[in-house]
Amino acid sequence: MTRHLTGHTSGPRTLHPPDKSTSAPAPGVRRRELIIALLGGAVASACSSSSETPSNEPGEALDVSRFGANGDGREDETAAIQRALDDARSSGAVVTFVRGRVYRAMGLDSTGCRIDLNGATLRVPDSEVAHPIITAKGATAVSGGTLDGNAGGSFPRPDPDLSCGISIDSEDGWSGLVHLAGLTIVNTHGHGIRAATGNWITDSEATPASDLTIEDVAITGGSSGILLHRIRNPVVRDCTVKECSESGVRLFLTFGAHLSENTTTDCGQHGFTVLYSSRTMLEKNSAVGCALSGIAVGGGSADLAPGTHYRVVENVCTSNSDSGITCDPTVRGLSGHPIPVYGVVADNSCGDNGIHGIVLTCAAHMNVRSNDCTSNRNSGIALATAHTKVSRNTCEGNSRYGIAIYGNPSRPRYGWHEVINNHLAGNDVANINIESAVIPGVNVSGD
Repeated sequence: MTRHLTGHTSGPRTLHPPDKSTSAPAPGVRRRELIIALLGGAVASACSSSSETPSNEPGEALDVSRFGANGDGREDETAAIQRALDDARSSGAVVTFVRGRVYRAMGLDSTGCRIDLNGATLRVPDSEVAHPIITAKGATAVSGGTLDGNAGGSFPRPDPDLSCGISIDSEDGWSGLVHLAGLTIVNTHGHGIRAATGNWITDSEATPASDLTIEDVAITGGSSGILLHRIRNPVVRDCTVKECSESGVRLFLTFGAHLSENTTTDCGQHGFTVLYSSRTMLEKNSAVGCALSGIAVGGGSADLAPGTHYRVVENVCTSNSDSGITCDPTVRGLSGHPIPVYGVVADNSCGDNGIHGIVLTCAAHMNVRSNDCTSNRNSGIALATAHTKVSRNTCEGNSRYGIAIYGNPSRPRYGWHEVINNHLAGNDVANINIESAVIPGVNVSGD
């Protein structure tokens, strides 16, 4: 083990905030049929007590062509499609479209409805008015097609909250389930999917019921790919987000979120941003080539309760311009004051990032274990915090340090770390860097 004591003071940066023949179905058809059957049952049964949704079992298909929508890709057919949705809301039918056709529409209210796009496209018409393509105030199911925001159209729609693909918005939350599956969302000026509840909430523990599942959705471009504000128990899985101008997936004051097996690529900010959110699980996700960190968990406002008890496990964060994983609840104006968050960062692969593999800034009472942090431009793991256990990590080939521990007389609250049984080798400056001999309670062994 190499112990390197230095006066180096450049610590980690702070984070502030998808037939009539007897042959087998074409590829994807059976999957789509299964999805819509499952989603229909989920909305109808889970929401039977809500006045917004039908209480009967999933009904027959209701083709929008019966209401005058022909999908020629030229005329605005919002009114005809909305008539179909209004009929289906009372009858329990599944609103369907003709495969391969393009329907020009926006501002469709799907509250209490099930939509099977059936391989069709909904494209925003040229308009000076900004609306989501699909909006709802409660339980709904949408699956099986493409939403095209027509960002190249004649009239720009700059408000990302309005000019998005799908917007679910209810001040007091909702009963029942919102389920979005098997979709492709492209060319939005705003977010791909946005869901939000009450603006009055300042602590994620108070987030109202708002069950939401997003799966198998591919989003390209726009602002944030998936934006969830004050949502309780959301599930986001098997989604891909790329080339958005902000974060790929952004959580704000969520409670009990579960993000798994999602991929974010080339995002303009972080791949995954988790702010003031508690009981969050991020597992088996991938964040590659993002302009900031791959995964960023934290906050920055004294007026909002910090996120706690999160788990960041088995993710791959590589080639991001900042760090692979950043945990930073630093309150503005209170730099150097660690905040107990009781988080776990384990079994992640963080390599070839522009600064650190993993960095903790003021995130106290953390367990960092069994991560692979190699070939990062600064350190494999950087600690500017207190009360952290760092064990069984591999930190090799980083341009400065394997593990960097920051603290000095101006940061007297940093320290009390247990750094044990890590594999450190081939780091260019030193395997371990302890910024100052005054950092209290640092136990390094077996490294």
